[in-house]
Amino acid sequence: MNESDHNRLYKAGAISLLVASILGFFLFFMSLRGVQYSLGVPRDPVSQLHLLSNHSFFYASHSTLWIVDDLITIIPAIAIYFVLRPINKAAAFIGLVISLAYVPYDIFVSDANAIHLNILAQAYTATTSSALQAHYVAAASFGLAALPLEAALSFAIGSLGYLIYSALMRSSFGKATAVLGIVVNAAGIIGAAGTLVPASGISIIFGLLELFAVPLTAVWTIIVGIKLYRFPRRSTLAS
Repeated sequence: MNESDHNRLYKAGAISLLVASILGFFLFFMSLRGVQYSLGVPRDPVSQLHLLSNHSFFYASHSTLWIVDDLITIIPAIAIYFVLRPINKAAAFIGLVISLAYVPYDIFVSDANAIHLNILAQAYTATTSSALQAHYVAAASFGLAALPLEAALSFAIGSLGYLIYSALMRSSFGKATAVLGIVVNAAGIIGAAGTLVPASGISIIFGLLELFAVPLTAVWTIIVGIKLYRFPRRSTLAS
């Protein structure tokens, strides 16, 4: 790639980051609404299927927007890699691999399971056959049981790649950006453990950490996006 290609990649990555940030804020507020819907609803499969069925459009939209957000992050991950490669090629490559691995995992495992559960919920409430309802409940039980681990891995994998990137950002993006990136991505990894901890005070703390890591990450990506957009001009002036 020549300098012009790099510049276009940086700008495309920057714009993608800004779009992902806006979408991240929107997903954060949707997550809060999802928490509101689920308050007081028992965790058994039947109750969860009724919950999904009663708010099917909401949950389907939430999963779809997460897929869009996942896809948007591909170009920024590649662009940031090329910025950080001169600093530490091996570490930047590891960050790139983990960041890109997050996308298919989240889409084809976490999001696919959420969409599948939504489909099962519609089928469950649409049928009057006890045999079919039992089949849907059994199928949903596996998906619901897998959700906590899937969510934890999604947050952990996604945050780990950018945590590595953040550790390399000081000279290219500034110390404050690097430190903020380390904090928010570490919070995402730690908060992800909350989905695996039995309900208790500590699990609530983990859950809140994970929840608020989303908007804080969105703020950080806005900063990174602005700096990435200016990077070609800054590097050109420096040369």
